[in-house]
Amino acid sequence: MSITFDCGMEFSNWQSVSNKHEIDIFFVYPDYPNQRGLNEHSNSLLYKNGLRKGINFNELSEGFIQSVNHRVET
Repeated sequence: MSITFDCGMEFSNWQSVSNKHEIDIFFVYPDYPNQRGLNEHSNSLLYKNGLRKGINFNELSEGFIQSVNHRVET
């Protein structure tokens, strides 16, 4: 599984999220919105499945993440 972030400060703790959940983290280049098309679509799917803005990813259980992942991929 992987997540693509923009360069916002809210993602400054990306290493602990990656390590805790064994997720590959990627970042888009600033000022290249064409890199974010799939990212924006994925964000909307995650938002619809319970991952709201401002959520602390370190507080999410592995079960919750796997549940969201399953719903998004099916």
